[in-house]
Amino acid sequence: MTCLPEQALQKSKIMRDEQVILWPRSDAPKVNNRAGLNYLVVDFRSNTRDVSLQSFAPLGYQSDYYWPLAIFLDAEGCVLEGVNGFYQKTLPSTVLQPSIIVGNLHVPEHARYLMLTPLVEAIDLPKIKLSEVGQVRLIPLP
Repeated sequence: MTCLPEQALQKSKIMRDEQVILWPRSDAPKVNNRAGLNYLVVDFRSNTRDVSLQSFAPLGYQSDYYWPLAIFLDAEGCVLEGVNGFYQKTLPSTVLQPSIIVGNLHVPEHARYLMLTPLVEAIDLPKIKLSEVGQVRLIPLP
């Protein structure tokens, strides 16, 4: 698959300047597309060039994270480039929040959408168990 269907693009979450997007993923989502792909889509409606992606371990599963393969798409929903290996740090859990893994993404010049699809394992996270369950927060960086 090199382009997402228009219907998938219409269901995207919109990111504007200084807006935070959070996806709670308390259970594995159902896959409703012909390619059998489990994904989330963000529509960049801003001049954002860098994004912090944070993944929170679900409560009770402090070692499981939803960590995606990030794929940037153009205005028609076609693949520009994929990004893997963007992990930067892990933040330990506190009384108020679960543990977090953080990575930063640079948005390519002609990217309009960001597609996130879960990974089973990641080379930059060899000791961390990945899952389709968790929460993802995207924060535009200045």
